Amino acid sequence: MSEAKKTTFSILALYILSNTFFLCVLFSVWYFGELNTLKTRSFHDVENLGKKLIYIAAKRGKYRAYTRSLEGQKALLQSVSLEAGFLVSVFDVNGTLLYSNMKINPKAVPLENGIYIIDNHAILTSFGRPNFERKLHHRNEDKYRIIIDGGDIATPLWQLRVKVWGLFCLLVVMMSIVGFFLVRLALKPLHQKIQDLDLFIKDSTHEINTPVSILQMSVSGIDVNQLNDKDKKRFSSILIAAKTLESIYDSLIYTTFGQIQNQSTQIPMQQLITERLEFFEILFAQKNISISSQLAPLSLDANPKSITLVLDNLLSNAYKYTPKNGLVQIALRQEGKQAILTIQDNGYGIKEENLPYIFHRFQRFDRSKGGFGLGLNIIKQICDEFHIHISCTSQVGQGSVFTLTWDLRS
Repeated sequence: MSEAKKTTFSILALYILSNTFFLCVLFSVWYFGELNTLKTRSFHDVENLGKKLIYIAAKRGKYRAYTRSLEGQKALLQSVSLEAGFLVSVFDVNGTLLYSNMKINPKAVPLENGIYIIDNHAILTSFGRPNFERKLHHRNEDKYRIIIDGGDIATPLWQLRVKVWGLFCLLVVMMSIVGFFLVRLALKPLHQKIQDLDLFIKDSTHEINTPVSILQMSVSGIDVNQLNDKDKKRFSSILIAAKTLESIYDSLIYTTFGQIQNQSTQIPMQQLITERLEFFEILFAQKNISISSQLAPLSLDANPKSITLVLDNLLSNAYKYTPKNGLVQIALRQEGKQAILTIQDNGYGIKEENLPYIFHRFQRFDRSKGGFGLGLNIIKQICDEFHIHISCTSQVGQGSVFTLTWDLRS
């Protein structure tokens, strides 16, 4: 996926997620508000029923004469329940179930006062006592408990959920469609600029190929021994420019056209590193940078051209960010079943807060050194392609260490 598409989908995803979150909050408040209305609507006419049940359970008031026996008390509770059209359960002050004609197990209903939905039934649970029983600091355990079944609300409950969450999903879909077109419209000029830039880079890379090739052939055909000291110095500058241009060209080729088409093979890393150090020797000599290398005879199964590009970019960075009379140390060693390559300089270093972003494309933290911000991104891509782990440690003013680690073949 291209960077432009990634950016578009990232912005769209952030837009949808943020709006979906606020819609969830809004619709949740609406849903639970409607749900509470639905639950309380089921008990709009139970206040008198509750008082009757409590008085019967307490054997007080006008019901005293009919509640002298438990059977009479139960019969009266049943009669009141049927007359009101509600199924009920009644407990005495000791928590003993006096009567229940509910299909739901009353002991499964929560003890706290409130209205609950159990098996699609609205269930009211409440503690109370007759008005004439006035005691201070009463607890729920000292009161009579009644449970009233408000009836089956499965159909209105399903209708409420369909209405609320159906509208929610519809708004999310509509919001996503609108957001998609808004993001595309807003980013259209940027996408056009990116396409123009990509086309320019491709065309430029193609056009650079011929002069780079001519320059390389011309430089290689010059007999240095026939030049005087003044011309040798000039030739040295031309050679440095040619090598730098070749390195930039290789990076542009990889960035523009992707992976280098070449089969993997066992690369003798000691030999390849030595060759690349010779290639960069004249560059390092220009700043009088010393090179220290300790290379074990280890190999890497990868694409030679790709790994050459990795080494060239790392050595080029070491050259750029190491001051005059500096030191670059290169070590290739084996630890267990792994090979470890380190390239260390004593240059300017990288700030700690910038380290997580050094492998991002077009990321440059020191613009005075030039470049496109492509080198480390190319290195990371190639390392990921060939299962090479790369890391960097750095301290400002003390330099940086790039470490490449890969598994050795048995």
